[in-house]
This record gives sequence, structure tokens and C-alpha cells, in this order.
Amino acid sequence: MKQIKHDLWSTPLWEVETGLNSRFNDTLLQELKGLPDSVQNNLWQYSTPCLDILKNLIFDVLDDNIKDYFPDYYPYEPYLINGWVNYIGKDKDLPLHGHGGFLLTCTYYIKTPVGCGDLILVDPRGGCNWEWLEEDSFKDIRYKRVKAKESKLVLFPGFVIHQVERNTSEEKRISLTTNIHNGLINTIGR
Repeated sequence: MKQIKHDLWSTPLWEVETGLNSRFNDTLLQELKGLPDSVQNNLWQYSTPCLDILKNLIFDVLDDNIKDYFPDYYPYEPYLINGWVNYIGKDKDLPLHGHGGFLLTCTYYIKTPVGCGDLILVDPRGGCNWEWLEEDSFKDIRYKRVKAKESKLVLFPGFVIHQVERNTSEEKRISLTTNIHNGLINTIGR
């Protein structure tokens, strides 16, 4: 008997310890500050040493871990649609939202002071394998808390609704986020 297992309703989430360090992140921030304000929603159109390292790292993660999960899309090769930096100040958050039309969303944590707020992922389909948890405003839904950690890379499908909790730190929480899609549209490639 031939059997084929399809993970139709499981929701993937990848957390990657990149091995990059604070020195890299400080240099990356300096490079980002040197870019024109007009490109703040499309960082990948520029080439800087740290942006190139991060871009190549994202593609390595995609090649090593994700292409088997999206076999129908991967022959077209994934592309970084855009990239932007989130600066979340004290007592600020990012409300619940999604990146629905994209294959994946990817966040790289640059600065994560204690109390800066975690990433909360909610699968709108309700079919994920995450635990039922109840805390604060999250009641009777499945969600996954991702601890913000400097130099961590997090990838998840664009349809997953998510938010960033309130930053209770005195310092800004800084992350770089990008959307990833397949090569069927005109985008920034390798």
C-alpha cells in the first residue's frame, strides 16, 4: 500500500540562530542609517556589506530548510520583495496584522533589550499544531510566542496574523523585516 502524507494544515515556523553578533548588528545599523529615507520600504535595492551578508543568510536558510516545504513554489526561486526596519520605542507595539499575499515573512532581530516585546503569531485557519494557551488578551485561540532575541531570524507564512507586544524597555526594539515570494513576480533576487 502506497501512502503519501500531506501536512496540509500544519503551520510552519522557523527560528534560526544565525551566529551573527552585536558587532555585526551595530555595523548593520550604521549602514541602514546611511541609506536614503526614500528606500526605507525596499532596503534590498541597495548593496552594503552587512545587508548582503544578511540577504545571503536568508537565502541559505531558504535553501537548507524551506524548499522542501514549498516544492510547488521553489522551482521559481524565492525573492525578497522588500525590506524595512521596525523601530519600536518605549510603550509602543505593532498591532495585529498579516502579510497575506506573500509566501513567507521574515524578521531579523537587531536590538532586543529586556522587555522589548515578543512576537505573537496567530494562525487564522485555526489548524496549526501550536498549543491552546490563555494569557492576557489571548483567550481560546491558538498562538505561538516567539521570544525576541538579538541575531535570531524568524520565518513564517505570510498569511499568519501576528503582532509585536508593547515595548516596556527604555530602549528601542529594532528588527529588519522582509517579505519573500516566488519568482513568478518581478522582485529582488539573489
